[in-house]
Amino acid sequence: CDAVVCNPPYFPKEDIKRGTKPIRNEKRLAHYETTAGLDEFFAAGEKLLKPLTDASGPGSDPAMHMIYPSDRAGAVYAAATRVGLGRIYVREVFHDRDATEPKLVLVDARRSYVNNKGEPVSEEGEPIGESNTESDDGLTQFRRTPTYDLRVMDPLVLYDEVNETTGTTDPEASTHSEEIEWFMRRLPAPGP
Repeated sequence: CDAVVCNPPYFPKEDIKRGTKPIRNEKRLAHYETTAGLDEFFAAGEKLLKPLTDASGPGSDPAMHMIYPSDRAGAVYAAATRVGLGRIYVREVFHDRDATEPKLVLVDARRSYVNNKGEPVSEEGEPIGESNTESDDGLTQFRRTPTYDLRVMDPLVLYDEVNETTGTTDPEASTHSEEIEWFMRRLPAPGP
């Protein structure tokens, strides 16, 4: 496949005790990692993706896409990297332009580039991942982690209606941001 789109459960199985337990089994399975976790979802997705070839270039090579809560983004990056999807592009999703923290992240995970030694490298060919190096003072050892090449893209804002009097986002407005409107205008009309 050129692309795998996935919507894995957002919460670890042990979090089922936190918050309201879903009444219906379908919701429990959809919201909590009861039968599979992030590692299993990424392993399955990676197997479906076409191999990375010399003809593939940045933005055109096979990718796995998902949306996930921003507070678990680190778990997503780690799971993707464990199956070789270590080039990760992220867009933080903000409800409105006044929000200070993203609720979600859009994740685009692609196969890692490797050098002739089989070690992961960035698009620029720079080493990534674990390695021991000494600092300039020769005393402190640094360990480069994580083992992924993370690129944070421009944030995505869902709603952008501004109250002209106060200059803040109007919570009563339901107008989407220009980028969301642009996207929705390009969706096909519902068919029969």
